[in-house]
This record gives sequence, structure tokens and C-alpha cells, in this order.
Amino acid sequence: MSDTPHEGLNAGTALIVGASGAIGCAVSVTLHAAGFRVALLGRNSERLAHAARQVNLSATPPLCTICDVTDRPRIARAIHPILQALGTLDVLVLAAGINVTDRSMRSLDPTDWDRVLAVNLTGSFNVVQAVLPHMREKGSGTIIQISSLAAIRPSAIAGAAYSVSKAGQGVLSACIGREERGRCIRATTLYVGETDTPLLQGRADRPGAPNEGRRQMILKPEDVAAAVRYIATQPPRLRIPEMVLIPSVDDYA
Repeated sequence: MSDTPHEGLNAGTALIVGASGAIGCAVSVTLHAAGFRVALLGRNSERLAHAARQVNLSATPPLCTICDVTDRPRIARAIHPILQALGTLDVLVLAAGINVTDRSMRSLDPTDWDRVLAVNLTGSFNVVQAVLPHMREKGSGTIIQISSLAAIRPSAIAGAAYSVSKAGQGVLSACIGREERGRCIRATTLYVGETDTPLLQGRADRPGAPNEGRRQMILKPEDVAAAVRYIATQPPRLRIPEMVLIPSVDDYA
């Protein structure tokens, strides 16, 4: 197997963090279908078991691990058996993310601010810190951060905590790319526009909440997963620092 995966039989190996979420599950299914051996990590046991069934995995460690990305010592302990089971790790996808209902600066609770940044930003750092030594040793790897359009187009709809956390993910990814490119470790930030996931339920009673017609026109988790597959299967000579996905009906101004 080559250091850089390509689509097809034995395309490579991938760890999907946040696999119990809608986007993470879709990424798991898509990469598995493209020939990757996948390992899943998430914090919701029921939804993680569902994702595991989609890719013919037993819902047990190490290839299906229940873990909270905010628990740094536990993440560090979880990564080692995952790497042992996979043998090597070609692609890391960071898809864990949360938002809160009360998002405006007027109503945002400091505890919620801390929680959103802990999951979305520090959680990504915790996993990257645990995985990078392996990628450095093997001399290759691709790290894909699932960020948000709110990181580069902040809005009151997404809220300050979410926007800041997702912008931080982009900066983290850029730093990884600059520091590790000499070791052939590639880092990509995928800035994703409005996507039809359960995260939208937190906006159900807020201004700007999508109605059913709008939900039919926005991105689907499978769209994001297809972009991840594209990034993950590029040849070693090609690096994609950033990619932006938005619904066709939306403006990018």
C-alpha cells in the first residue's frame, strides 16, 4: 500500500472522529465505500453503533470507540489501540462539533462558551496531538478539519462561540500544514455552509431557522462526505489547504 491513499480496493486507512454525528457517519460510509479501512470514534454510543453497522464494523473498541474529545488523557489512551488495529493511519477526519441554543452575546452563558470551544477547537487539538507523532514517524498523512462557513462569514445565526471555535479550527489546520509539510503531512480545512443535520434543530425557534423548503436546498451530509473523499484521495504532490462548500442557492459575499 502506498503512503498516500487512492480510491479503490485497499485505498488506505482513516479515523473519523465525531462519527456518531450526521456528517461523521456520512464520511465513514463514503470512505468505507471508497476502499478505506475505517475506525470510528464518537461520544454517543447509540449513534456510533448505527454508524458502525453502516460500514460492517462491530460496535466495540478499538475500531469503534466511545470517547469524548474533550477528555485529553482518555483520547491519548484511545488512539494507541486504534493505530495498532489499523496498522497505520493515512487520513484523520475531525468532524466532532456542537453548538448551543442560546447563541447571541446577550444570552450566551459563559459555561456554554467554554463547552463549545472545548469540543470544537480544543477537542480537535487533543486528537491531532495524539495522532501526529504516528504520522511524523511514517512520513505522511492527511488531516481534514470539518469547519464551518461561520468561521469565515461570522453570523448571529451561528453565534459567537461556534464561529470563533470554527475559525480556530482553520488556524489550527493552517499551522499544522505549515509546520508538517516537510514531513508530507497535509492539512485541509473544509468550510461547510448550511447543512441538513440535527444541529439545525437548535435553531428551530430562532430567526433564520430553515423551513422545509429551505432544507431541501441546503447541503446534505453526503455532499460533505464526497468532498472529504476527494481530499483524501489526492496524490502526494497535491495539497488542498482550504475548501469551501455552500448551497447553490446561497450567496458567498
